[in-house]
Amino acid sequence: MPPSPDLHRLRHRLLHTLGLASAVCLPLGACGAPEEDPDRPARTHADPSEPATDSLTDPDGEAAMVEAEALMQRMGTDLVRDPTIRLDVDGDELVVKHVHRVRVEGVAPNTLVSLIGGMRSESTCFDKWCFDLKWPMVLDEVHSDLDGVAEFRFLLPWATLAPLLENDDDAGLQAVVHTEVPRISDVQAARLRVPYTNETGLGVLHPDRDATELKSGTRFRVCVPIDDDGSCADVSAFDQWGALEVSAYGLDQSLPTWMGVAACENDQWHPVDCCYIVETWDTKLSGDAGPAALCTEPTVWTDWGAGRPFVSDDEARHAPVGRGSGWSGALSLSPPADAELRRAVVAGWLQVAQDEHASIASFSRFNLELLALGAPADLLARSTRALGDEVRHAQLGFTIASSFADAAYAPGPLAVAGALHRSDDAEAVLVAAILEGCINETVCAVQLQRMLPRIADPGLRSALTGVVDDELRHAELSWAFVRWLLEARPELLPAAELAFAGTASRPMPAEGPLDEAIAAHGLVPPAEGHRIAKDVMDTVVGPCAEALLERARGRVAQA
Repeated sequence: MPPSPDLHRLRHRLLHTLGLASAVCLPLGACGAPEEDPDRPARTHADPSEPATDSLTDPDGEAAMVEAEALMQRMGTDLVRDPTIRLDVDGDELVVKHVHRVRVEGVAPNTLVSLIGGMRSESTCFDKWCFDLKWPMVLDEVHSDLDGVAEFRFLLPWATLAPLLENDDDAGLQAVVHTEVPRISDVQAARLRVPYTNETGLGVLHPDRDATELKSGTRFRVCVPIDDDGSCADVSAFDQWGALEVSAYGLDQSLPTWMGVAACENDQWHPVDCCYIVETWDTKLSGDAGPAALCTEPTVWTDWGAGRPFVSDDEARHAPVGRGSGWSGALSLSPPADAELRRAVVAGWLQVAQDEHASIASFSRFNLELLALGAPADLLARSTRALGDEVRHAQLGFTIASSFADAAYAPGPLAVAGALHRSDDAEAVLVAAILEGCINETVCAVQLQRMLPRIADPGLRSALTGVVDDELRHAELSWAFVRWLLEARPELLPAAELAFAGTASRPMPAEGPLDEAIAAHGLVPPAEGHRIAKDVMDTVVGPCAEALLERARGRVAQA
């Protein structure tokens, strides 16, 4: 599914910053872009072995329709409903981006079988016959074995099914057996679920991934069927052979002979599969036992957003908040009448103010790091301006909280001891800029921008509109810095690749009863912020990072 217009423009803006686009739309809301038709279903190719049609180059889906019609011609014009075909889904739900297992029985030996997925709300007809599904798509095709059983393992596509998730109780599957007169099974229902974690950071081992293209020194998520008793083996139970087995299961093929793999961590709990974080290495370089640093660093699970944090000793530092003057200005806001909502709004804005206050320290340190690395004057000037922006943002946060609370709040002393220990370490500065700037500030800007139309108070909305523009400039600064440093220090490319690939989000928070109300007061509800962050990571950060890294790889190859 193409990105929403605002994310499409943001991605283009960042690519322009990186010198990878020819034009740029400066404000997030500027420059026209074709709007998606919300009623148009996304389609896949009829043949899963061929690449899907890009809806940006084929907006009317004509190529997909031609291929779908070709498939129907190959299947024949008449189908016979045959209840003896039994379609068995592993579990009662389909999880987007997960590897799924489906078994079809009652088929003639060595016969082609197609697995069709769609929504159960209505039928869709092609020529002279119909599926009992809306927007049917071919998920996989296999030949049955000598016992007349067809085993399917397929990756449920996100781009195709994301628009359908609002109807998560109406997903369905049908099997088509390609005999002389095609036979079709009854529909089996399966609830459609959203993926439980974001997959932009950690790659996933699944049958569509080419094992020969896997890179050494990379972490992946791999999922295997949950045990019959509903339990998952702990990662401590896996030796190297166990890690190879689960990786081969996820890929549906063996790893290359030169690649070793270790199971490092249990992934977060999920009701469908047992999932693990595995790490690969090159056995020719490190031997069968793997490198000394194998599995020593935990995967970074983070909640993206909240601006640029001030991190020291792997801990985000904040100044304590108390009553005081000097940080709140003049802004008259009407506090919520409901006492519980008022407490939530005040607490939320105090947290925002703390985050913005910490960003002042983060940019102060970044200025010193730029000097230590010999960065060009333009980057230093932009960072200095960003530092001033963060002072204003912190003042605004304390002003809003104080106005809602009818009391003056201010930050206390911020612990900065030891915060400069990494400042002459180019790799550490690079990784921090990627995590804190390229990711966090890009996400934060879009989260706030999405809240603006819902803010009830015009004065508050106007004040926060300027913050969105500032955060976008801060994000651009981080992307520009990473580009410059990779050009100046090409040996840091592996560190950049790992930094972009080494984070994954926590599970989506539960929606709260006050979410809509706090959004009207300029705060980002946690569940909605998580969804926005995932969207930004998938459609903006991921593609921009890959474009940046690909160019850096090209420079390294030419050197």
